Amino acid sequence: MAIQAGLLGRMSLTFFNREAHNKGQPPRSSKPLCIQHYHPWSLKRESRLIQIMEHHNHPWEVIFRTEGRVFQKPFPRFSEVVDTFLENGCQRILDLGCGSGRHTVHLAKAGFMPIGMDISYSGLQMTRAWLLSEKLEAGTVLADMREPFPFRDETFDAVFSTQVIHHAFLAKIRGSIQEIWRVMSSNALAFITVSARMDRGEKVEMVEPGTFVPLTGSEAGLPHHIFSEKEWKKELNTFQIIDISIRAEGKVMTSLVRKL
Repeated sequence: MAIQAGLLGRMSLTFFNREAHNKGQPPRSSKPLCIQHYHPWSLKRESRLIQIMEHHNHPWEVIFRTEGRVFQKPFPRFSEVVDTFLENGCQRILDLGCGSGRHTVHLAKAGFMPIGMDISYSGLQMTRAWLLSEKLEAGTVLADMREPFPFRDETFDAVFSTQVIHHAFLAKIRGSIQEIWRVMSSNALAFITVSARMDRGEKVEMVEPGTFVPLTGSEAGLPHHIFSEKEWKKELNTFQIIDISIRAEGKVMTSLVRKL
């Protein structure tokens, strides 16, 4: 028996509990074991079950589960990015690291067809609830951006991701960049921000060159790779770089790129 967790138009996220399925009973626990995402234009050719990694204790799952919707307003440059996406005819948008839905909801309000992807089940639950309350349609996918994305090649007209992909070791970040490129269609745009410095006074441990792990706070134990502008440009060498700038008093590096 498939227990449907959310249905937004044709975009749905269905959770399967194998033990309950075999017994013909609903699952005993709300913690998903694996997921299958149905969407006619986003799935890889073969529908597949994605075994969920240990998401339950991921720092951002803990934050959303205990603190609720911690972000309400969109990123400061959001309206500029929306205008750019509209001017370039973008429709299908991947909100990578959507959290509790602040950008997925506003992308849907702006008339796009977004899919929000995040590692946090609690964040996605809040995203779906927010979308339903606004009577909006969008897809949601529970997945880890450090692993291959569960989408077909060239699915999206644009990717939107703010302060997400730097939360990993550099090798995994490079994998995420490759996956972003893979799921973008020709001439698609990506707006991505990463960290350009740690918070001042924060206690951290360096675990590889340029990668630091906070020792305290809500993100304790979560790697943060800090990019210089030169390094970030090098990592984006498969894209046409349209704009790179450092904002928020040197803390955030923003980039707008195109897949040629």
